[in-house]
Amino acid sequence: MKRFSLKTVLIALIIGVILFVVCKKKEQEGYPNRIVATVPVGNRPCDAAALPNSEYVYVTNGGSNNVSVIRTSDNTVAATIPVGDSPDGIVALPNGNYVYAVNRGGNSISVIKTSNNTVETTIPLNTGPMNIAVLPNGEYLYVTNGDVHSVSVIRTSDNTVVATIPISGGPVCVAALPDGQYIYVTRWLYDDVAVIQTSNNTIVESIPVRLKPWGPVPLPNGDYAYVTNRGDNNVSVIRTSNHTVVGTVPVGSDPHNGCALPNSEYVYIVNEDNNTVSVIRTSDNTVVDTISVGYAPDFAAALPNGNYVYVVNMFSDSVSVIGR
Repeated sequence: MKRFSLKTVLIALIIGVILFVVCKKKEQEGYPNRIVATVPVGNRPCDAAALPNSEYVYVTNGGSNNVSVIRTSDNTVAATIPVGDSPDGIVALPNGNYVYAVNRGGNSISVIKTSNNTVETTIPLNTGPMNIAVLPNGEYLYVTNGDVHSVSVIRTSDNTVVATIPISGGPVCVAALPDGQYIYVTRWLYDDVAVIQTSNNTIVESIPVRLKPWGPVPLPNGDYAYVTNRGDNNVSVIRTSNHTVVGTVPVGSDPHNGCALPNSEYVYIVNEDNNTVSVIRTSDNTVVDTISVGYAPDFAAALPNGNYVYVVNMFSDSVSVIGR
């Protein structure tokens, strides 16, 4: 049997430690790029929202009229909350105390208290509410009402509708820019993005994009917003300082929505027809990865700690968890 000197063994150990540290550092500096778990939820999940502490993800189930609460430490459903008819969009307040679920079929919003996962109140809305966004200060919500071509503005202190903004062109999805000064609303029929100024709740500009825009995804640093174009299978990159399209990124088939990592370095776009997620590196707007997920992915939410991305699979009744 071949004998190794103590010096040889020590060198091998040192090399092993160096390789482990290098691999670990690379893993930490990378981005979530592989499926680490699949979580069964309710029927026809539509949207997801992560709490600011990254401990829970709330998922609307449009077919079973409830919300699944996923505990991220072990990726299990910790609670199931009955809400209204056909819940769709969902958002968490920045303080994490409440989650708002839009009941598309019930023309209302269920206000969920996160401390006990119960519906505290229900806000009546116009016909066909769909998507929802919250201002960074948590004071107001913006909800698209596609059937009546408007956006409802809700004051969160008393859960009251304080304004209704007429908006033609089939408003579908909505997102707040990180500075809180503007709201982006995609308009399906006009192939553009309406820019709402939050100081007076008026439309101040429209940004032409590509065919059938759907999901606006602002970067957390506020520099750019990425808008999915379902009709052209690409993403428009908007410079938010002047609301101008500065690039277009080809992705998969029927891109629905997406999310950005907290460091603003990567954007995840779900492609419903391909059952994939395109990962865009924002430094050069290049797709650096394509990740297979469940059937008909509809939305993605990144944890605020940046470690995981949760992808809602509408026709698999599941959530794919992408990790490192």
